[in-house]
Amino acid sequence: MKTKLLSLSLLLFSFWFTTWAQLQTVNMNTRDNSQDLSGKYFKDIDGNFDPFIGVWQGTHQNTTMIIDISKAVLGPSPGNNYAEDVLVADIQLIEGMGTPMEMVICNTATAYSHFDKLIRSIIRGDSYNGITMSSALEDNCHPGNSAGGIVVMNIQNPQASPLTATWEIERKGIVAKTYPGEPDFVIPTSIVLTKQP
Repeated sequence: MKTKLLSLSLLLFSFWFTTWAQLQTVNMNTRDNSQDLSGKYFKDIDGNFDPFIGVWQGTHQNTTMIIDISKAVLGPSPGNNYAEDVLVADIQLIEGMGTPMEMVICNTATAYSHFDKLIRSIIRGDSYNGITMSSALEDNCHPGNSAGGIVVMNIQNPQASPLTATWEIERKGIVAKTYPGEPDFVIPTSIVLTKQP
């Protein structure tokens, strides 16, 4: 039985790798969802993700939000046969940061998330201009529950150092239908973030 499972696993990996290796690399800025996406890898060739990659920090009331954004490749999987670069992030909320009462009130990397099985991240977004990132978001800071929405992060002045950006969350879109009893967001819905060196 173990041999059959190992053979099946190797066969699936071989299929995935073969599919991945045959994908045509395309600039993600030319992506047209009305066209057939099959066999393509939509890559951030223009570097529009780069300004967002890194650690950002902001404080709202007594809570500091630290967001760590990175680039990942979402590869072919059951249900889609294309790949794409995506921005992913996890968030840490710290109450009373820098004081003797400092307490981590949420770390989304360790909180339960059911939104994305392929990339365990509460954000999976993109940027087509290097100034605005948009993403679906699942605030999984509620034990056993979550609040969904759309986050838009806008870099205020691309030439500034350090970079600052506004962060706004709204409940909207298919991923953010409000259901009876859906909790409020724990993650700040409106905050200014500064990119850390």
